[in-house]
This record gives sequence, structure tokens and C-alpha cells, in this order.
Amino acid sequence: MLEPDTVLNGRYRLQEPLGEGGMAIVYRAVDARLGRTVAVKVLSSQYARDEPFLARFQQEAEFAASLGSHPNIVAIYDVGQDDASHYIVMELVEGRNLKELIRERTAFSVDEAFSIGRQVASALDFAHKRGLIHRDIKPQNILVTPEGVAKVTDFGIAQSASATQLTRAGMVIGTVHYFSPEQAQGKTAGPSSDIYSLGVILYEMLTGHLPFDAETPIGVAMQHLHSTPPSPWDYRPDLPAPAVSIVMRALEKDPANRYRDAAELAAALSSVPGPSAGGTTTLNPIVTPPPQRTSVYRAVEPPARHVEEEPRRRRSAAVEAPARSRLPWIALGLAALIAAVIFGSLFATGRIFAVTPATATATTTPTSTATPKPKKKRATVTPTIPVFVPPPAATSTPPPLPTFTPVPPTLTPTPTVPAATPTPTPAAPTPTPTPQGATPTPTPFG
Repeated sequence: MLEPDTVLNGRYRLQEPLGEGGMAIVYRAVDARLGRTVAVKVLSSQYARDEPFLARFQQEAEFAASLGSHPNIVAIYDVGQDDASHYIVMELVEGRNLKELIRERTAFSVDEAFSIGRQVASALDFAHKRGLIHRDIKPQNILVTPEGVAKVTDFGIAQSASATQLTRAGMVIGTVHYFSPEQAQGKTAGPSSDIYSLGVILYEMLTGHLPFDAETPIGVAMQHLHSTPPSPWDYRPDLPAPAVSIVMRALEKDPANRYRDAAELAAALSSVPGPSAGGTTTLNPIVTPPPQRTSVYRAVEPPARHVEEEPRRRRSAAVEAPARSRLPWIALGLAALIAAVIFGSLFATGRIFAVTPATATATTTPTSTATPKPKKKRATVTPTIPVFVPPPAATSTPPPLPTFTPVPPTLTPTPTVPAATPTPTPAAPTPTPTPQGATPTPTPFG
């Protein structure tokens, strides 16, 4: 590491370090010739005599410079060497890298995540159309300004389709958590590899979790090859279906099933409704302690079981609630049934009067019109009705009573009909006198 105030080639005065990557350290510096603040990336000393790394470092500068000017790619101003120090001078982006923001925010809104994703996809499309593949798209290589502008940096391991392969045989390039499956197999990376890596970043921004994690890098690589990532809904049930569909398509194992190119992915990200679709989103200010660096791989507990159990608990509660709400009606129905049984039994024993149905009245023979006494007997029984009939039947008049007597015809023997007809039929046989004028016929003797 170089000391502060070191001047490279009499022009770039180094200040404090801004960050450290796998191959280099980035410093804030001042360009004495142009009077502007820049970022200077200095190759680490252990690689200063490594020819392959020197070639790759030089290649980054050439590739990035060939991209010209794109609002979402960090601009390259100069490249040089001062004694044993190899450096690249680039645009200074006032902001944070995306990985720091993810650690602090846990999860982004769909609008914020897709705004950053659109900008990165636009940068990748710009590079891919010029034959350049980044091969190491990860949140650490995406800088975000307070205004929400995202810029892709660190083309140190980028590969041109026409460039000589600088990777050692059997060497895997990239960062394992953001590998594409083809990179995990050591195959040649293509534009769809950058799309897959961006899909991992979108997943992480929306859920706060990596789609794959394990205790070892090889474990993570195997998951990229063979495992299906947990659904983003396992972490964020509120995510809209189109957003989840976009992320999961970018994470397809087969490159042919991913988006055709980065431009198509950018268009898909713009299709999801949001207040800033197609533009940038100003990120909410966050005041948090600086992130701590760690090389420990976190083992993510699969939360799918908890998410699945919760809907089951909700469904059982939804089923129990209507059951409880029906209990009062069931109790009321049982009470009505019991009351009907009591009423019927009282009627059958004659302790309560009930007007018989029309068929029962038909049995009262119309010949007994001169016997009004049974009506008086019925009138004497009516005082017992208010005792057993509910309040609506308190006005016990004969017409309404049939509606409260669910007694079948077999239970109405109508015993009053024989008693009410005291016909003098028994005396009829005795008065058969013979006429007084008649004389008995004598029987002859002999």
C-alpha cells in the first residue's frame, strides 16, 4: 500500500484509500494538471511482477476505454506506470458500492432494485454490443450515487471475444456467489453469464438473501449447477408476480432460457409499474456504521418451512372461525327442536290444547250441531296455553295455534268426540212394544 501524498508521474497525488479489491487498491487522488478529483487504481505489489496479471490489468484499461462514454460505466481517463506501480486513473464516483447498501438496507423496494437493475443492464448491453463481457458482475463492482445513479466498474477480468485468453488453464474467474452455472463448470462465459450474475444481484436486492450459499465455495458452485433457488416469495410475500418472474428467468440454468440479451432484460425491468420506470430512483439516505469485512461464508437457513407453516395456520384459523360463528345458530336450532318435542308430548297427553288439522275437524260429524257443550269445554282448557307457548303465541287464539303444532295426525286421537255425542242409542232396543190392540195367537192343543 502506498503512503498518502504519494505522487504518481508528477501528476496524481494520492489521498486516502477508498477500497481494496482482489488485485488492486483504489485511492482518492487529485489530478494536478486538470485540477479535478479522480480515483486511481493501483495494482497490488504482489502482482507487479506477475506477467499474466499485468497483462490483465492493462487489458482492463484498454477495454474500459474502448467503451467510450456511457452514463452507467465508470469512465477511464488515463493508464500508466510509475516505477513499480501500475495504475489506472478513472472517474471518481461519490457514493457507495451496492454490497454495502444491501448489507445496510436488508431489502430494497421493487422500484429501487429495478431502477439499479435497469441501469446495470443498460451498461452490460452497451459493453456486449462492443464484444466485451464483464465476467465479474457483483454488487461490489456497482457504485451507486446518493441520487440513485448506478455505475459499473472493475473490468479487470473482462474478456473480449477477439482477445487472447489470459486465464490460466483450470482457473475459474469470477466471484462464486455470483457465478453463472457455465462459469462454475469452467466453460467460456458469454453475455448470458453477465445476465445470470445480474439476476443474482436482483434476487439479493429484493430479498436480502443470496439465492445460494454454503460453507465452502465449491458447495455454492454446485448449487448454481444443480439446485433451484428458493422462491423470492419465501422471503417477501408482498413481491408482485411480474417482478418474481423476471428474476427467476434471469436465474435459469440453461443460458437459452434466460433473456436473449441485456437489452431485453432492461426492457422487462422497465415493464414493471413503478414511479420511476425507465429512470433512476433516489435512494433514501441511510446512516449506519461502516461495513465490516469478513471472509466467512454464511449458511442460510431455508425459511421455506416457516413460510409454509404460516399459511397453514392461517387457513386453519379461517376454518375454525366460521365453525365458531355457527355455534349460536346450532344451539338456537336445538332449542327450537326441544321446544317442539315438549309441545308435541304435552299435546299428546292432553295437557295442552291444540286445534286439530282440517282432517281432524272433518271427523266431528256435522249432525251434532245441537250439542254446543264441547265448545265450552274447549274454552275452559285455553288458560293453560300461555304457560307453555313462547311469547309470540301469548295471544292464544284458535287460528294461529295450528302453526305451532308439528304433531302428526296419528298423535291426535281426539278423545272428546265420543264423549260429546251422548246419543240415546242404548234405550232404543227396549221400547219395542207390541200394539195394545193385538191379541196373542192361541196355540191349538191336540
